Amino acid sequence: MAKKQSIGLTNYVTRILFMAFGGTFLIILLIVATFLVMLQTNFIAPSNIGETAARNTIEDLTAQGHFSTNFDTSYFNYIYFNAEGEVVSSSLQNKELTDVKKRYENLNQDYSNGAYLKFSDGSYSLFVWQYQALFTNVWLRRCLPRPEFLFFGITLLLLVLYSVFIIRFASKNLSSKISLINQASQQVARQDLDSPIKMKSGIKEFDSSLNSMEEMRQTLKNSLVQQWQAQQQQKQDLAALSHDIKTPLTIISGNSELLLEDELTAPQKESVRAIFESSQRAQHYLQVLQQVSNFDLQMKEKTEMSVKALLKEIDEILRPLAKQKNLLITYSFPEGLKIFADVFNLVRALITLGENAINYSTVGEIKISVTKEDNYINFVFEDTGPGFSDEGLKHATEMFWQQDQSRSTNVNYGIGLALAKKVAEDHGGKINIENKNGGARVTLVIES
Repeated sequence: MAKKQSIGLTNYVTRILFMAFGGTFLIILLIVATFLVMLQTNFIAPSNIGETAARNTIEDLTAQGHFSTNFDTSYFNYIYFNAEGEVVSSSLQNKELTDVKKRYENLNQDYSNGAYLKFSDGSYSLFVWQYQALFTNVWLRRCLPRPEFLFFGITLLLLVLYSVFIIRFASKNLSSKISLINQASQQVARQDLDSPIKMKSGIKEFDSSLNSMEEMRQTLKNSLVQQWQAQQQQKQDLAALSHDIKTPLTIISGNSELLLEDELTAPQKESVRAIFESSQRAQHYLQVLQQVSNFDLQMKEKTEMSVKALLKEIDEILRPLAKQKNLLITYSFPEGLKIFADVFNLVRALITLGENAINYSTVGEIKISVTKEDNYINFVFEDTGPGFSDEGLKHATEMFWQQDQSRSTNVNYGIGLALAKKVAEDHGGKINIENKNGGARVTLVIES
């Protein structure tokens, strides 16, 4: 099949205008042709029918030598006067009769649409007519406007309807072509960069814009691919570096811990303790570095799991930590409740929230509850710590935002809640943080 040629916007508009003018011409031509056919078939009488009928009647009466009403007054009017100028009979009445008598009061004057006929007995008759087309059918003449007005009204109505059609046609046609540009821009906006933009509008200017969007899509895709490859390489390098650093740090920490058990002088013991604490701090920094490198991990495949089994898995990690601080963890959840989620990352996020609750609590218990509301499941963690500061309530879920030390003496790098927030959003949910009497409450919400 031959490829359809694109045209310029000027040619497109010109075609629409030709279509509008051509249709207008055809409508007028149709109306004129219909009018002429009606004239030829005697459905409509010509505009001089009144004069013709009046002249023929005058000839007949002249031949008779006296006035007689034995004639058709469908196309003209008459007034018959006696010798004294009084009206004997007429097809006109009242004001119309008075107006005609006044308009044609001079018997010796020639009128373009009237004529007098005098008889031998001194009486005379006035015949008047109008130059206008008339329906030959009396009923149509009474019910319808004059043919000229009727055809003018029909022509005007058809032209208005055709104008509306042309405007709607051009608008719809142009909108469909503009919508292609909108579709292409929306495709790029939603980052659908794998599907080529092959749409063609048939208008050069629009097609040029579509081609530009296709080039932008390709450029953006290549840029994102390169960026992703660079990030992946950076993550690999960071993971390799973290692994290489972890081994010597473990050796340093272990050996310094062993040395602390030996008999050392006070200065030696102080130096070894400094080595041990520094290695512990370095290991903590390494853990933070690994968390940051894994922050943009994609969500894994979702699987179904019971909430009871999920909490059991979390409890195996959290309970030993709570035991070290003499804290009690209690759980509450609906029996039989199941979730459909990326269990691996969800467990990571929930453990992070549990660890935070433990770290920020000093006495009492940690309450972990699960509830279902509409199409959402809420994981609620309540601790007995000092709660969030006003700034913490605003920024605690932001990456690398650090809570003031009024809530904990532990070093906080502002990563845990940010990671949990990302997991919640990946599951169509969110993180809510708030203070309660005697502690803080953090709720992770996911779609059920």
